[in-house]
Parts: sequence; C-alpha cells; structure tokens
Amino acid sequence: MLCDDGGAALTPRCTVLGAARVTDGSDMERGVFEAVYVVTDWLDGPRSGITSCEGRPHSFEMVFDEVRDEFQHNEFDLVPVGDDTLRLALEQHEMWKRWQRAFQAGEVSLTSHPALPADRAAFDELGALVSARIKGAKDKVFRMRAEFRAVEGAVRKDEPLEVRWSNPPRTP
Repeated sequence: MLCDDGGAALTPRCTVLGAARVTDGSDMERGVFEAVYVVTDWLDGPRSGITSCEGRPHSFEMVFDEVRDEFQHNEFDLVPVGDDTLRLALEQHEMWKRWQRAFQAGEVSLTSHPALPADRAAFDELGALVSARIKGAKDKVFRMRAEFRAVEGAVRKDEPLEVRWSNPPRTP
C-alpha cells in the first residue's frame, strides 16, 4: 500500500512533502478509479466525504483558496482514516439514505434534514466521532487532484461514484 493507514508510518513508496505527495508509479499514476464510500457535502460535485486512496479509506475535503476566495474544484486534502472510522461514516450515511427515501416519499419535510427524527441523536453522535477522528489525523494530510465519475451503470450521476487520484500540479 502506498497510503498511510492512519496509524503506521508511510511506506517507502509514498512520502508526504508539505502538502504535496510523491509516489513511485503506483496505481495512481496508472489511472485506476477507486470507490467513493460517502459524500458528506455536495455542491456542483463532491466537496467532502470518505473515499479510497490506493485501497485504503481516506477523508477528502475540497481545497478552499483563501487568496482567490474560491474552491479549487479538482483539488482535495486527504487524511487517512481507519476502517473503524469508515464503518462509522457508512453507518451515518445509511441514516441519511433512510431520511432521503422518506423525504422523497413525502413522509418527512426538509426541516428534518439530514436524518429521521428517530435517528437524529445517533446521526449527530456518529458525525462527531468521525469528525474528531479526522481532525486527530490532520497531521497526515496531503493534497491530491481528483477526477470523479459515476460508476458505470449508475442511475444517478451523483451516486455511486468513483474517483481517480493524481498528484496536483506543482506551484512555482
């Protein structure tokens, strides 16, 4: 594996250099698409969530350029997370999907977003746990460029998704 698993040291084939990352010709450079497990923020495309990077779960968050006062739509900060964090995020996402189905069926209003009233406390607790784990690993953040696409055969363009990660362009 090239990505850090959230607890072990980086492998020799993957190095974090500030916010840049250098690899040795891995799957990333060969253009392999990987799973996007959860999208937690969407506006004109995914802004944050949990994805796979070289087979390991990572949180991703779109980069906001403070100088330009705008999002960098193809650049994301990734943070390695453990399988347990992925499991918590998936559990929370299932709660959101239950809400979405109920909303589309007219059973709940938008005011209950993002979880059914019966799920709300658990939804918030899971979100707090996931956020804390990601924040606790921010020292392992690295920046990547993303190309998202719908999985072949998907009915909707926003789910399920997959992503191809690549190194961002170097800045002078």
